[in-house]
Amino acid sequence: MPDYANASLFQSEIQENPFPYYEWLMERAPVYQMPDTGFFIVSHYDLVLRALKQPTVFSSKLGFAANREMPPEAREIYEKEGFGEQVPTLVSNDPPDH
Repeated sequence: MPDYANASLFQSEIQENPFPYYEWLMERAPVYQMPDTGFFIVSHYDLVLRALKQPTVFSSKLGFAANREMPPEAREIYEKEGFGEQVPTLVSNDPPDH
């Protein structure tokens, strides 16, 4: 069994068959922060629903922030200029625009 406590959805082993990982998340870590990205996974329906009903607390408009290692040149550009203007999509929007 993989070390799910330090796992990421981006690992090839998990992407090939994510269902054991999903089960582990639902049983042991209903709110889980992926160590490689800092992103949160919420795996219980009732918790997802609560988060969706509170967009001022759990906003999708906060944008993307890379927590993984970057080459120094890329980090310098990111720190000076950011990732650029965020394109409005369903994933990056909150009500009423969503």
